[in-house]
Amino acid sequence: MIIKVSRDRVDDVASLLDKAGVRFSVVRIYGDDLVITWPDSKIDVNAVKSVDPNAVIIEVKAKYQLASNAWRDRTIVDVSGVKIGGDEVVVAAGPCAVESYEQVRDTAIAVKEAGGLSYLGGVVRLSLGQIHIASRGGLVLMG
Repeated sequence: MIIKVSRDRVDDVASLLDKAGVRFSVVRIYGDDLVITWPDSKIDVNAVKSVDPNAVIIEVKAKYQLASNAWRDRTIVDVSGVKIGGDEVVVAAGPCAVESYEQVRDTAIAVKEAGGLSYLGGVVRLSLGQIHIASRGGLVLMG
């Protein structure tokens, strides 16, 4: 369960849950003060509301509650006009380890021709337990 609490009531709600023997954590994320209880916790909703009438109590069945969209709006990130996280599927492609300007150019053209909206290039590739670091030229290009 996630409880969005008023900033001035966080300590009061935490004290209430602590006295009730409820396991919880208090976090501040995306500008909200949240009390996260363990999934198996039993909460007296009326008691929470009596301490903070503005509290919003959200039942989250997901194992990883903070990663769930049940308590927050979808996150959309604008990268040079490309909206990531919206309704459209965004394809980003490119090499794991950039080696040369030609590789960057040719891959970017191929990604665009294939309908990809973003180019993605890295400087480190992990493969079968081995680490491959981009060439010095690749590091300069990505720098």
